[in-house]
Amino acid sequence: MFETRRIHRATRNPGSGGRFVKFRAVRKRDIHWTYISARNQYIAVGQQCRRLARTSRGHHTNRRPSASCGIVNLGTGKDRTGRKVNRIVDTSSYNVHQLRSYIQQKFERGDTAGNLLISLISFGYKNGVPQEADLVFDVRFLPNPHFVPALRPLTGRHPKVAAYVRQFPQTGEFLERITQLLHFLLPHYIKEGKSNLTVAFGCTGGQHRSVMVAEEVRKRLAREGYEVKSVHRDMPH
Repeated sequence: MFETRRIHRATRNPGSGGRFVKFRAVRKRDIHWTYISARNQYIAVGQQCRRLARTSRGHHTNRRPSASCGIVNLGTGKDRTGRKVNRIVDTSSYNVHQLRSYIQQKFERGDTAGNLLISLISFGYKNGVPQEADLVFDVRFLPNPHFVPALRPLTGRHPKVAAYVRQFPQTGEFLERITQLLHFLLPHYIKEGKSNLTVAFGCTGGQHRSVMVAEEVRKRLAREGYEVKSVHRDMPH
């Protein structure tokens, strides 16, 4: 059950000299009213009432805090204006993870994979590990293009550098194993309610190997439908 409000939007008539002469009804927004509540014994009533008593306004449903601080007023299914709410969620038996899961199931639309933003960061160990990284992988075991004179001034985004690094069997095996690991982890992170995941790949300078690996992983995850971006922290521009 949704509350639908209609408004009238003015439109200009080309022959009216710019005056607003015609109105058309347009749909403004559907509003779904949901209250989150809990049984009184699960709420720290005393602490909350003391806090509200020190304020000038108090709880929005009761100017003077009562034994239940006005929370029981939600049991009527109406707010203080008399408006009927669509849903009252009793969270008494929920922990924070269960409540997040409930809200996601009831209100999220579309593919849940789109709710997780994956950031792939390439970096150089000589400049330090990114503090925001959730997962860090060291790719310094891969052959270094820095020691190939023709490749030294290029970056891991250049096709020649990518081809050089990719030609070694350990590169392909590493990419396959990382992809399999992420395919295992990502659904669990999404189920847990994680909205951002930062995966960092590091080499010595952050110019060749880590860049190439981050870009390859980005392409693979994007093909799977994940929202993913790459950031090359130490790559020369």
